[in-house]
Amino acid sequence: MGTTAVAVALFAAMIAFGQWWTARQKLVLDLFEKRFAIFMDLRRLVSEAIQLGKVSQPGSINEVIARSQFLFGSDVNEHLRELHRLFNELEVGRPSAPQEILEKFEKMTPGPRIARLQIGSHQFSALPVLPN
Repeated sequence: MGTTAVAVALFAAMIAFGQWWTARQKLVLDLFEKRFAIFMDLRRLVSEAIQLGKVSQPGSINEVIARSQFLFGSDVNEHLRELHRLFNELEVGRPSAPQEILEKFEKMTPGPRIARLQIGSHQFSALPVLPN
């Protein structure tokens, strides 16, 4: 009876570990999805800033910043506060704000950079379009 009890206990421990591991992976996935949603919202705002010179919903950067406070560390939040300052400057009409927003965003993000097109003396920038 002793070896059966040990075997049952080990089996129960294996099941408990599997449940813990699954719950932990779910937490990691949930955190990623929330962070990615913030990234996509920020990406949309940056795209509007560089393409239109304004954002369609002024103040929307405030909501992005508020959501990010609990999902990122202080290093990322410091960069986001700097972007917040630049978006405020965009809203009051500072001409260099779109370019500064673009540069700050490029420094923050890995991967493909902004697509640029030069026609004569005019330069056009656009974020790569992702399918929905």
